[in-house]
Amino acid sequence: VTILFGTAFSDARDQIGGNGTVANTFAGIAITANSAIAAQGVWQYSTDGGTSWTNVPAVTLNNAFLLASNAQLRFNPANNFHGTPTGLVAHLVDDSSGAVTNGNRADLSGSNSGGATRYSNVSNAVGLNTTVANVNDRPTASNATLPGTSEDTANPPGTLVSAMTLGYSDATDNQSSIAGGGNAQRPLGGIAIVGNGENAATEGVWQYNDNAGGGWIAVGSRTDATALVLPTTASVRFVPVADFNGTPTGQLTVRVADSTQAFGASSDISAAVALGQTSRWSNTITLSTAVAPLNDAPTMSHTATSPTVTENASTGAPVSIDPVALLTAGAVADLDLASTPGLCATTFGAGTITVTLSDGVAGDVLTVGTLAGIASTSGGTGSTPLVITLANTATLSQVDAILAAVRYSNTSDNPTSFGTDTTRSYTGTAFSMYSHTG
Repeated sequence: VTILFGTAFSDARDQIGGNGTVANTFAGIAITANSAIAAQGVWQYSTDGGTSWTNVPAVTLNNAFLLASNAQLRFNPANNFHGTPTGLVAHLVDDSSGAVTNGNRADLSGSNSGGATRYSNVSNAVGLNTTVANVNDRPTASNATLPGTSEDTANPPGTLVSAMTLGYSDATDNQSSIAGGGNAQRPLGGIAIVGNGENAATEGVWQYNDNAGGGWIAVGSRTDATALVLPTTASVRFVPVADFNGTPTGQLTVRVADSTQAFGASSDISAAVALGQTSRWSNTITLSTAVAPLNDAPTMSHTATSPTVTENASTGAPVSIDPVALLTAGAVADLDLASTPGLCATTFGAGTITVTLSDGVAGDVLTVGTLAGIASTSGGTGSTPLVITLANTATLSQVDAILAAVRYSNTSDNPTSFGTDTTRSYTGTAFSMYSHTG
């Protein structure tokens, strides 16, 4: 108290030369105003040399709180507060009535201060103020998903660090919503990639570009001790392997910074991270992305039999050309069924099979019979294509059997138009509800 208020004390009027009175000395203070709010912190005093501290109580002019000159005062800020808290107002007390007893109360209203009293008057009250310096609070962020790319994209554009939706916040360093509070919050200064769980062989690779002429480079394996530090001007992307789609299980582990970062190909930030709540680096978050599926056309190993048939080969038959298979046995495959989340690797689905005689004539017939996996059939006469609509649950093995069961026959009396039309050309396509024509 002496250090804080002693230089403001003067009792010169009581100093009379010769046999006159002698000036009194500084004995302590009477606190008459304590306006600090809880969000700022509390003023405290100690009467035992700083071993223990007690909050300064509520006071008024007519209920002042006394502290002796050897007592101590401090301001204890609330958690995270920095700035200028509301101060104390104190009247100076001389020793004309002896020592000041810590914790006593006094009424300083009206004529109870100034004049011949031991207390300075209102106009000679002294204000005590302080400032609380900011100590950095680590920023916060949340898991983020980068804009996706499409399957088989070899050169996706990437995302700038400054454009990433990271849920970044440095709000704890902004105390301006509190009276007297300061604002030391800072914008996103960059990121540090400290982990990379990519599955390079089965999903793809994470890459970065410092956008300073270095081009795209694989992120590689990372830790806090080998962090890839990227400024806000750098970019990150995921490059999928061929035919991969979905959400990569291999994500990036990232920290965000509340101070401007320069590029660092391999930086040890472990000591800065270890500072905890005062670190410029956040706790870790994850960066993920999504790869949109693109259709891969189904394939089939069935081949055309290109059969040679004989008119009226069966005596007394109702057809002039007996039913004959147009395709060999084989297997249908659709890469998308196994590689696309939500699809079943063994279910072809509700697609269609279309068989067309490009030069069909009256009497030509395409048939398939009644087989498992078929929902309906239509057409199949003359040049009208045979359309086989598959059931929702049609399996790959059922589609294999359906293709092998397609037959050509002819019911006319003159299938060759007197020998001038002795060949037919045919095509077949399979269309899955999940894919395009194959």
